[in-house]
Amino acid sequence: MKKLIASVNILIIISIISLLILGYYEIKKYNASVKAHKKSLIAQGELTLKALEGAPKYFGSIRSISVVQLAEELAKNENILGIIIFTEDEVIYKTKKIKTLDVKIDLKNSFYETDNEIVINRLLNPEDIIDSKLKNKLSSNFAPLYYATVVLSKDEFNHFVSSSQKDIFIIFISITFVILLLIFIRIMIKRYDIMSKELARSKQMEEIANFANILAHEIKNPLSSIQGFSNYIYDNLKDEELKDYMDSLLDELDRLKLIVDDFNQFGRPIDISRTNISIKKLIDRSLELVKYDAEKKNLTFELTGDDFEILADQDKMLQVLLNLFINAIRYSKQSSKVEIKLNYKMIKIINQNDNQKIDKEKLFTPFYTTSSKGSGLGLAICKKIMTLHGFDIFVEKTAPFTIVLNFNGKG
Repeated sequence: MKKLIASVNILIIISIISLLILGYYEIKKYNASVKAHKKSLIAQGELTLKALEGAPKYFGSIRSISVVQLAEELAKNENILGIIIFTEDEVIYKTKKIKTLDVKIDLKNSFYETDNEIVINRLLNPEDIIDSKLKNKLSSNFAPLYYATVVLSKDEFNHFVSSSQKDIFIIFISITFVILLLIFIRIMIKRYDIMSKELARSKQMEEIANFANILAHEIKNPLSSIQGFSNYIYDNLKDEELKDYMDSLLDELDRLKLIVDDFNQFGRPIDISRTNISIKKLIDRSLELVKYDAEKKNLTFELTGDDFEILADQDKMLQVLLNLFINAIRYSKQSSKVEIKLNYKMIKIINQNDNQKIDKEKLFTPFYTTSSKGSGLGLAICKKIMTLHGFDIFVEKTAPFTIVLNFNGKG
């Protein structure tokens, strides 16, 4: 499953890189194509004006019928909206199509464009400029200056731009969709992996619970008998040395009984009865119960933060806190401090741990223990109780040892 997730991650990275590279080249290609298309359109206008500029040499006069016919012929080009030939005083000729246009002729600019048109102005007989200046000094009868304006349609160009933008948009959307699909697949694979692990863990926990229940049931009755006989023997012994041995035996039997009780409790279904509980009051009650054990190691508990309430089973939550405080006392350094920090809907229990060899991933696994005295079920029971409530419990770090109870749920 990890290999599959890794493969999907690689595909996502490759897709994102491909999108960036493709995007760069498509935009570059788009800009070049738009530039070339506009250049081609302007070239058509320039060629049209050149044709008109050379017409008088062949047909004799700008006002001649042949020049007008040439203009009409040139105006048939679908990219040409119209042609105007004029002087500063009058319009000599304009194509029929130009009537529908609102063309502003600006003689100061030889080229300008709007959203829908490109307008090119040109002086048709530039050689007459010098002649006219000379003639102006000599005579008032000089040849007028003739201008031509070609109005080019940007419809085809705009359609090309729109079509190109649409193509780029479709490419980007397609690749983005692929990336999102891969991300969705990754999320689903991850969820499936988590659910599979949770299911496997749930089945494993169920099997362990059944085993623990059977084991506790099988051991409990013989153990009670052994304890009974041992106590009877102890009470009737006269030899003090033998009594010392029996003391050790009875202590071990008591420890074994506690382990069996843990087995029994872990294997039993847990019923929950919820009430509103003050966390501070629950902690105070728990600390009162472990006060004697803490004093033996000269430990102090420091409680900070604001109180809050939770909706939970009071006895079960007391059991969780007792278990955690007993562990904190058992594994803390002599004469050290155990911190209890309250944050909104969270408790952190921090202590300086003598045992640094802790695998926090396995800590809540049944039968995992770093001590020779415990059953390895205490934290597993805490986890079970918290999970049944919809809460979470986890180890934040091991140095200092920090365990977190999250009453907001699984974070």
